[in-house]
This record gives sequence, C-alpha cells and structure tokens, in this order.
Amino acid sequence: MLKGPKPWRLLNFEPPEILTAHLEVHNVIARIILSGTRDYEYTESLTGQLFPNHALEEFDVLMEVYLKLSNSPHSSDARLNAALGNAIARRGVYTASMNDDVAALQHILKYLAALNTDIILETLECIPHAWENNGSSAARFGISKAYLSLMENNSSPEVRSIALFQLAEALDRQFAQAKPRSKLGAFEHDEIEAFQFDFVALRPLLKNGTESPSLANAKIRISGAVLIREVMSQMFVDNSLKIYRPQLEDWGKLLSMAGEASNVRYLLSFLEIERNSQDQDFETRYAAAAALASFYHNLKFNWYISKEECALPSLFALYDSLNDDDDEVRDLSARTASVLLEKSLVPLVAREELLGYIDRLHNRSQSYAWNLFLRLTGFSTYQPLDTQIESAENQFSRAMKDDDSLFVEEEQNLFIDEVRDTKLWCKIFEETDLNSWNEIDIRNIWGRPHSAMAEWVINGLTALNGLLAKEDGPLGWTLKPDVFATCMRILCSANAILRSHEGMLSVTHGHPESRDKIIGDIAGALDRFVALGHKKRVHESLLYEIEGHSRPLANMRRTPETSKSHAF
Repeated sequence: MLKGPKPWRLLNFEPPEILTAHLEVHNVIARIILSGTRDYEYTESLTGQLFPNHALEEFDVLMEVYLKLSNSPHSSDARLNAALGNAIARRGVYTASMNDDVAALQHILKYLAALNTDIILETLECIPHAWENNGSSAARFGISKAYLSLMENNSSPEVRSIALFQLAEALDRQFAQAKPRSKLGAFEHDEIEAFQFDFVALRPLLKNGTESPSLANAKIRISGAVLIREVMSQMFVDNSLKIYRPQLEDWGKLLSMAGEASNVRYLLSFLEIERNSQDQDFETRYAAAAALASFYHNLKFNWYISKEECALPSLFALYDSLNDDDDEVRDLSARTASVLLEKSLVPLVAREELLGYIDRLHNRSQSYAWNLFLRLTGFSTYQPLDTQIESAENQFSRAMKDDDSLFVEEEQNLFIDEVRDTKLWCKIFEETDLNSWNEIDIRNIWGRPHSAMAEWVINGLTALNGLLAKEDGPLGWTLKPDVFATCMRILCSANAILRSHEGMLSVTHGHPESRDKIIGDIAGALDRFVALGHKKRVHESLLYEIEGHSRPLANMRRTPETSKSHAF
C-alpha cells in the first residue's frame, strides 16, 4: 500500500504548472535534507510527510500523467510540459534516495532512457547530490548499475559522456570506501570481489555509439577506474600482470598524449578511444589527471604496480600534469603524487619528489634511461625506444625563424619553465648512482642514451658556437625563449656529462682514447663558448651556467687513470 502524499491529485483541481511548482518545492527540501546528515529527529517525520515510502509507484503514476499531457492535442505549451517532466524525474531520484531504494533509481533511469535527452540530463544532474552521502557499498554498486542501464538504453553521446563521468566518480568513491582487513593495507581476494563492477557490460558501451569530444574525454576519465579494477581482479591469478602490461603501457601513453594536446585521434587497445589532435584542451587534460588519480589510489597496490616498467608512461604522464598550465590540473595531480609518495606535497615540490621516486624505481630500465635523455634534448612527453632525436642545429633553425604572423599566437603552456625543467632532469641524471653497477649493465641500459647524449651535446655546442658569430646583447638572438631554452639544454647536459658521467664514456665507448676525445671536445667547445660569449655579449645566465660552477673547465681533461674513478 502506497503511503505518504499524493501530489498528482492536484491535477484534478489545478493546471499542471501548479503541480510542477509543488514538486520543485519538495525537490529543494529533499536536496537540503540529503545534503546533510539524517540524524536530526525531525528529518524522519518531515520525510514521511513529503515523500512516499515507495518511489517507484509514485514515479510511474506521475510519468503517466506527464505523458498524457504531452500527447494531448490541447497541450500547447511544450516548455511547461518539459518543466513538469524534469520536476517528476528529479522527484523520483530524490524519493528513491530518501528510501535507499537503488532498484527504483535503476528503473527510473531505464525508463527515462527512452524519453527526450533534456529530461535525462536534468535527472543526471541531480543524482550526485541525491546520493553523495549514502555511503553503503550496496548503494554505490546499485548506482553504478543504474548508470549502466541508462547507457545501454540510450546512445546519445551527451548522455553517455555525463553518465560516464558520474560513473567514474561513483567508482572512485566505492574504491575509497573499501578498507582492507590486513594491517599491511593489501586487499584480500574476497575484498576485491566486493567492489568489482560489471566491466563486461561496460566494454561494448565504450566501443560503440557516436563519438564526440565530451564522450572521448569521459572515456579517458573512466579509464583509470576501469583499469585499476581489472588488474586488481586478477591479482591472485598467476602471471596476471603479464596480461595487463601492454594495456598499462598503452594507457600511460594515452594519458601522456592527452595531457599534451586534445582532440587527438588515436587508439587505445582496451578501450578503443579515438581522438583527433590539435590544440590543448582543459577538459581532456583534466580527464587524464583524474584517470591517474583513480588508478594511483591504493598505497600497497601502488608499490605493486609502480615498480613495473609498464607503469613508466603513466608515471611520466603524472609528472607532466604537475607542469600543466591550469592550477586545477596541477592541484589534482599533486594530490595523486601525495598519495603515491605518502606525503602532502604542493605541485612544484611534488614534481621533484615524483621524479626522484621514478628514478629510484626505474633507473635500471632502458625506457627510463632513453626518456631521461630525450627530456634533456627537448621532448615533453613519454617516447618509445625507437624515437628519432631532433638535432640541436634543427632546433636552433626552427627557433630562430622570424614569425611574420599578424597576431602572435600565445604559448599553450605558460606555467612550465623549460629551463627549470631542464635543470631538474640534469640533476636527476647527475645523481644517478652507478657505483654498484657492473659494466655490462651500464652498457646495456645506459650505453645507447649516454652515447647519443654525448654526440648531441658536441653537435649542439658546435651549432651554438656558430651562432656566436652574431652579436647578442639585450635585444639579441637569445631573447627568443625557444633559442634560450635550447642553449640552456645544451650547456646543462654538457656540464652533467663532465661533472658526473665522464667515467661512463669509458664503458659505453670501449676505449679510453674515445672517451678522452669526447671529454676534450666538450670541454674545448665550452671554453670556446665562454671566450666568444664575453666578446659577443651573450646572455649572462648562459655564461654563468659554465663559469658559475667552482669546477674549472681545465680539470675536465682528465687522464685515463683518474676519469673512471670519478664516476664510480
């Protein structure tokens, strides 16, 4: 027996707009009640007076009235009919929440999926407010199933994108709510199953349907929640990580690209997300940062996965998001890094701490060594091992080209300081401890990047010294930011090799003579740069990078007996 108020009876006496206003007043009251605690004594009494004890019966009756009005030939005001439909839908969501009836919510969304998009969007907007304080695992799981039911019965890109965003938030809250029984913080098998989700039903929804920019962003957003649960569901299966290593690597590359630019059309194998790439887009970058936050949430699982090489692309993507142009993205990524590093960090500190963390875990990885070198040459995203290097000479040619555009195009990222970033990567490179390594490991892991770096530095210094034929001064060629950044990358990398890694050249090049030639070429080119720099009034910061260090350049021309001991 349905108890409680029956507002549809007002239709017997008043026009439908009266019912709409009546329902909206109740909806506001419901939102206020649901936004706070339910411990107040009057709450139960007030709820019983305003809301029925069975949300589904009332919703069905009210929707029947709405459909009759909408289809009536005497109904001329579509706007009023739409307002009534929105009010009824919201009333159903709030009443279902009041009664903790997730089955009713699932029915409501499935029913609305066949109606117009506007009513569905209005309904989706109120779901987080209605259910955010309901912390039971059954409610979280039921809400997730309700979103699935909606997407299965409605293919609108706008509806699916909002549903996916809200589903990702619901899954994150469900995961955050789970507390492991073990004091070590690791989830046991039955605990993992307790917050699993029907990903089999979700997969075709992610692959099918009309694509749109907002839907593609939503797919990126939910990818972290999907992947973390899929991996965790197989944690107790032998060699389970082998299955997911390619997916983890591809996922990290996806987020790295999403953090760099938006509208890129590329394929992620396990979600098949297609994008077209042009300019940076805040929604895409924020979705990527939120996906990383979903993935790197559990401390013990972080340790389990972060040490795997397949996690490198996503860790690099997290580092890059700490340099994002928008503070919302940086702050979100700083919170993710804080969970990962088990300390509270602001973005600028988090990027240094995170880079040190990555180095400690992965300095024996070829991919890490190669990407560290690529960062020193100007790359800003994670790259595969077969990436071709752009010579410093080409970088100078591109940066020196005069821009005759009528309007100056603003830089896409005004926050990142390329010189500061270069010095941080150089610091990590210099501090890489190889004392415990044998020569075979050094040659296999660091040989290629170190040799390529030495060659790039020598060619870069040659090109830089060639530019010194031109007068610099206050309005000279180093005034261009890209030229200045390239100069600093070359000089910092040269110093890093001379200060800490000249001994590695003995291993990677095989003969002391080859090493001494490289060291001599670099030191000689730096001497020439300093001499010409003073003469041509080059920027003082570039000269200070060489002269400001206490180490004399002449000391870099070491004998074969002393140079290897310096590195090891």
